[in-house]
Formats: sequence, C-alpha cells, structure tokens
Amino acid sequence: IKMKIEIKMDKNINESKIIIHTSKITKEITEIYDKLNGEINKKIKAFKDDKMYFLNQSDIESIYAEESKVYIRYNNEKYLLKLRLYEIEELLDKKTFVRISHSEIINIEKVKNIDFRITGTILFNFYDGNKAFVSRRYIKRIKNFLNSKE
Repeated sequence: IKMKIEIKMDKNINESKIIIHTSKITKEITEIYDKLNGEINKKIKAFKDDKMYFLNQSDIESIYAEESKVYIRYNNEKYLLKLRLYEIEELLDKKTFVRISHSEIINIEKVKNIDFRITGTILFNFYDGNKAFVSRRYIKRIKNFLNSKE
C-alpha cells in the first residue's frame, strides 16, 4: 500500500486527532484503523472478588507471576489475569512497560526512583512503596530500555 503520511503541529490543539483520507475502505485501511484504535483504547481485563474489571494500562504498576498465576498490581490492589505473562506482554505499551525478570513486567511511569547501589542488580522503587528487583539476566535489556528514555 502506498500512503502519504503528514503530521501537522499546532500549539492551539489540546487533543491529538488522526484522520485517514481515502477513496475507499480497503483491508489495509481497516487494519491500520484497528491497530491505531486498539493501541489508543487498550484496556486490560482482570478479575477480583468474582468481578471482572477493565483496567487502564497507565494505572498498572506491575504484572507478575506467582504460584502459576498472573497478577496485576493496580492502585496498590491485586487483580488476577487469565493470560500468561508473555501474552499480556504483547498487549502492553512497549514505551512504558518493560520485563525485568522471567516473572515480572513493570510500568516505568510508576517508578519513583531506580537504585543502582546493590552491585550486580537494579532495584525499582515505586511511588506506593513497592519494590522490584531486576534479575541479572535482564540487566542489559533494562539498561538499554532506560537509555532509550533519555
């Protein structure tokens, strides 16, 4: 598909908007729409006390595996996921979520500070007081992720 892409910047605009100009709706246009719409409106389905919740990604602190189950830490509460860690990882925003170990993914936007004092590891301190250690196997990946944030 051949397509022109144009970005207009205007300081008076409060909300970004994406417009697709096309002569007809094609499979490619539908795929682009679905991808953009899915990325923007993506919520995560989770469970607590026999109720289903739709959680905003931006409010998720971390996702972790524990005793063969996957949980979300969200506003300092624990929710159960019906997905495996690798499945949820595919749904998350790659700019803010990063896997720090075999069993945990964190939202970097919820991190208060990063402690490098312990030799050979990295400690993430969250705003709500929780902590998460990077496993040795993931240290290089985390450093690359953090360097891309600068």
